[in-house]
Amino acid sequence: MVIDAHVHISEREGCTDELLRAMDKNGIDRAVVFDGGSNENCLAQCRAHPDRLIPFGCVQLGRDPYVTVDFLARDGFRGLKLIRPTHNYNDERFWPYYGAAERFGLICLFHTGIVARGGAADKERRDDTSRMKVILLDAVCRQFPDLTVIAAHMGNPDHEEGAMMARWHPNFYFDLSGSSLLHRTHDYFRNLFWWDRPSRFSKRNAYRPFEKMVFGTDEPYDQLHEPMAEQRALLEALNQPPEIVEKVFGGTMAGLLGL
Repeated sequence: MVIDAHVHISEREGCTDELLRAMDKNGIDRAVVFDGGSNENCLAQCRAHPDRLIPFGCVQLGRDPYVTVDFLARDGFRGLKLIRPTHNYNDERFWPYYGAAERFGLICLFHTGIVARGGAADKERRDDTSRMKVILLDAVCRQFPDLTVIAAHMGNPDHEEGAMMARWHPNFYFDLSGSSLLHRTHDYFRNLFWWDRPSRFSKRNAYRPFEKMVFGTDEPYDQLHEPMAEQRALLEALNQPPEIVEKVFGGTMAGLLGL
């Protein structure tokens, strides 16, 4: 089963139909979806296609009340999409959100690294990429050990920090969606994931790097084939066995979701 762990939807007419056609074309069985403008729309679309779409609710850290997480869990959301917080991700003011997510078994998909400009809204929200650095999730992983954390884009461009987070934290995962692969060579990732091979620094019962990676696209639907091809090419170039490829493209996410 192939699962895309990073898909945006909207209330635009025909949006979901376009996504489903793109999924069929590219051999994607299921997709984690979220709608930054309407959690209600997200849930409605997922209820209409329960065998294909998995709902993650968008929560604005520092703007939405903590109880929002409780409501999303009650309504059937399987995780949260978090981006553009009012303070650093590791700010203790956000711990009630993370505690609730941990309590309800919700996966937290954090945007990490550089964030796209949003026009006038950037100024209104006082957006700041530095609040979303991947290393800020270190404290989150330690304080909430039963919370599943996925770092979208693995901190782009702070991939080194993201890789070490994946190496040390059992509850930390990442995707390489977006521009992460576009300007990095396969040799770069071979060196980055040096801990894929046994060494005197290897941890006991260590995870392999790609056991912590989940496939995600985060692209317009007519371009889903591009990140799929890039991520497959990376796995092939780094000589990953079929069982690891299967985990990246769906097995790991299915396990996290209990599918």
